[in-house]
Amino acid sequence: MKERAGGTRSGRLAMVAAAVAILGLLVASVAFANNLDRRTAQNTAKFAAKKECQQTSNCYAYGASNVRLVTHHLAVGKIFVNSVKNGEKFQCRQQIGIHLDHNTGRITYGLSHRKCRDLGPA
Repeated sequence: MKERAGGTRSGRLAMVAAAVAILGLLVASVAFANNLDRRTAQNTAKFAAKKECQQTSNCYAYGASNVRLVTHHLAVGKIFVNSVKNGEKFQCRQQIGIHLDHNTGRITYGLSHRKCRDLGPA
């Protein structure tokens, strides 16, 4: 009887250890999933540029450049919007900061004020 009782104790202990190991892997995979990667940051910057283009009259082009990761949860870069006004082409640039909330997985961004320059006649 003692052998049988000891065997069930070690079986339970092994099952608890396996459950703890699986839980640890699950938590580690969720933590890894809540990191910002370059592709997501670039796509967020392009999305912001598209929204700015939609809010700009006579916009004909938009894009994002120099998007780079600063930390696992922060990226910075620049977006641009090209438009035509009174027969002149303009390009407006803004800096963008992209932040990933590691608890919720929500991505937010902030934009600086626009700096526009005249590109010449349309």
